Amino acid sequence: ALIVHSAAAAEEVMTVLGAPREKISVIPHGSFAPAYGPPPPRAEARAALGLPADVPVALFFGMIRPYKGVPKLLRAWAALGANRGDALLLIAGDAPDPDHAADVQSLAAETPGVRLDLRRIPDVDVPALMSAADLVVLPFEKSLTSGTVRLAHDYGRPVVVPHVPGAVDATGAIVAESTGPDALGAAVLQGLREPYPPVEMPSDWHSIASRHADIFDGVLELSAGKRVQHHDQHRTIRHRAKSDQ
Repeated sequence: ALIVHSAAAAEEVMTVLGAPREKISVIPHGSFAPAYGPPPPRAEARAALGLPADVPVALFFGMIRPYKGVPKLLRAWAALGANRGDALLLIAGDAPDPDHAADVQSLAAETPGVRLDLRRIPDVDVPALMSAADLVVLPFEKSLTSGTVRLAHDYGRPVVVPHVPGAVDATGAIVAESTGPDALGAAVLQGLREPYPPVEMPSDWHSIASRHADIFDGVLELSAGKRVQHHDQHRTIRHRAKSDQ
């Protein structure tokens, strides 16, 4: 059995891995809000993070790995130039690859209006980050499901994503045609300038857990049945061999 979070992920798994459709179950990603807690007021969040009170803030949040596209986001931010006004780009998350971290730091140093926080963000700080941001930008080059998309929705933040399979999870998102500077920059600018209503994403953890449990039970029952069948086959073979002797 295979469990995926979206229909697009199911299609990708079938196409790339040749997985049979009947073995795939689509169960949506659950909400992070119960784990992280409610967001503080925006002014309080920005004060705690040392951010200006009144400027637009675009946020990249999560592990900073090459496929996440942070260098492309920095180039797009630089290409916007004066068009972004006094907006600030905040990049927050751990960068475990030293070479990639160095690339991100070098690009950020050359680009005005960027703040880096390259560390594992404590859970207690996550609601403040989401509350402080006007827009969450996730320019990943590939993805089946983004937990950060779900997190942004949980806190009512609009999202910019490119055209990749995981983008369909970003209900109501601003979709960039590509991660090139012009296309990504235009999507970011759109998100900062236009108000977007919060996206309501229902999440019933009891239902999600129950559906997982049903799949696990089915796999265990199937596995147990195969073990019994396998045991019976071996017993028959041993019996025939003994009779032949």
